[in-house]
Amino acid sequence: MSLDPDLALDEYLGSGNIQSYFKGTAFATIRALGAWEPGMERTIGGFNAVWRDFKERWGTVDITEAKRALETPEKLLSAAAVDPTIAAQLVWTVASLADGCPQLSAALARAGVDAAAAPELARLKDGSAGPDEEQWCADLLATARGRPRA
Repeated sequence: MSLDPDLALDEYLGSGNIQSYFKGTAFATIRALGAWEPGMERTIGGFNAVWRDFKERWGTVDITEAKRALETPEKLLSAAAVDPTIAAQLVWTVASLADGCPQLSAALARAGVDAAAAPELARLKDGSAGPDEEQWCADLLATARGRPRA
């Protein structure tokens, strides 16, 4: 039996554990992009490796601050709409998880997010991204927020 996505998001985003919060941000972003499918919470692996890469790239200050204020999917995605760095962190996380999860990659493609084909995402993932790529992530999430939820 898969988890109710709303309950899972509430539990992860409301967690006192920073890694659980990180997982919640990924799930909220996947859901916002329209790529959430039943059982997804059990299918996606690699959270520990992606978390290590995230900390190496961005540190933990931003996510620790976000955890205090952005404890619901709505607040998280609203913040990403006005802060391209948050948007870039969310999109980078989902894309990194998709690299190791064919089901997530396929679900993103079905939702109209072809992460592999986006040059902005390639620059984000290789560390050469700048403000244009971060804004692309914010625009991607803003467009997704206008779509019906999966």
